[in-house]
Amino acid sequence: MNDSMNMSSRVRLGIDDGQRTLTDLLNGPMIRFNEKPDGVLGTTGIYLVYEGNEPVYAGSTNNLRRRIFTQLFSGRNHYFATQMIEQRFHDLEKFQHYLISQCSVQSLTIDTEDHAHWLERYVIGVIRPVYNGGKRAYSKA
Repeated sequence: MNDSMNMSSRVRLGIDDGQRTLTDLLNGPMIRFNEKPDGVLGTTGIYLVYEGNEPVYAGSTNNLRRRIFTQLFSGRNHYFATQMIEQRFHDLEKFQHYLISQCSVQSLTIDTEDHAHWLERYVIGVIRPVYNGGKRAYSKA
């Protein structure tokens, strides 16, 4: 009985943590891809890529600045970028123009990689970004 109460408490704390983190992420500043990423640190965290007001991709990383503004923008070593280039744009320059003209990103620093991965799965489950295999369930409008 005590073990189930402990498990129930841990689950509730996990959900509460996920909800707080999601709120913090969604209330954070939107950064355009043509802006200097001064607000994005080279630390572990989670991020959301938006097309207009629609979150289209969620990810986690051990280096937010490198992941978002180097790997994503260059189209290398990034699932979302690879999918967009192969399926929609067929050209890196067109993809980069799309990022600059239509997209923005929000990010949030997280304490550990394991925590960031857990929170990424939570965010994907709640928001269901289309390029994470979901159907859009959230709009920032």
